[in-house]
Order: sequence, then C-alpha cells, then structure tokens
Amino acid sequence: MNTETTQAWLSLRWEKGSRYYGVLLQPDLWQQWVVICSWGGKNTALGRVVHLPVASYEEGLASIEQIGRVRQRRGYTLVTESRVESTRGPS
Repeated sequence: MNTETTQAWLSLRWEKGSRYYGVLLQPDLWQQWVVICSWGGKNTALGRVVHLPVASYEEGLASIEQIGRVRQRRGYTLVTESRVESTRGPS
C-alpha cells in the first residue's frame, strides 16, 4: 500500500498598518507537520516566532483556517499566499 501523498507546504502573510502576521505549514526535521507563526512590526526587528506541532496535515490546515479568521476579525488583510507541492514529508 502506497501511503505517500502530495501535500502542499503552505505560507500565508497578513498585514495591518505597520504590523504583520505570518504562518507556515511544513514538516519539521523529524518529518512531523508543524505550524510556524511569526508576527511583529514591518519596520522593526522586533517580533516573535512560535512553532505549533500538529498531529496531521489536515489539523495544520484547520489551525491555519482558525488563525485566518482571527486575523480577519482583527482587521488584517491577507497579502500573500503560496503553496509548494511536495511528495515528501509526513503522510
């Protein structure tokens, strides 16, 4: 049985005034899916990055959808979304 699936690494970025919020969904070094959140000021070196392990690709997508709803509610605008198709990574 072939368990290899095509799953896209996902990157999104929202902005509001001088602030940004970004998320990535990609495998970590141990091939487990992780949502990486980063936020801060666009014109400063200040900001923060948090890694949130997720049980599956689908759980990662659900987390990103929830983050997107919160960003929209707080007045952020989605400015970039990119996907990189990969047959590697966790299944």
